[in-house]
Amino acid sequence: MGHALCTLGITTVSVLVPWRILQQFLERGCVTFFRDGSGGLAEEFVDRIEVEHVVDTTGAGDSFAGGLAYGYLAYRDYVVACQYGNAMGAQRVTGTDLNVYLSREETERQILAAYGPRS
Repeated sequence: MGHALCTLGITTVSVLVPWRILQQFLERGCVTFFRDGSGGLAEEFVDRIEVEHVVDTTGAGDSFAGGLAYGYLAYRDYVVACQYGNAMGAQRVTGTDLNVYLSREETERQILAAYGPRS
């Protein structure tokens, strides 16, 4: 069993999930749950950003969390936050040094290429 963190608005809850299911889910991207305009619970899946050659996964989760926080604070949008999280995690796994991270402008272009323009 593994723990999955689900974002519900600004509250994060931990749920127990069989590791095999969790691993398959994490390989596909992430999901965010939030209140829509009418107060109902909305869910949106955000695909992963493909990485051609994974070098080292150390710190990928921390990088995802940092990107998630930045994306939310900068845009106040849960889906955009997930896109930033995915981008930062994808960048982290491409090498072993800190020089793997792109500039903010390059990260914006990476997100645009992966997800298209924001609506």
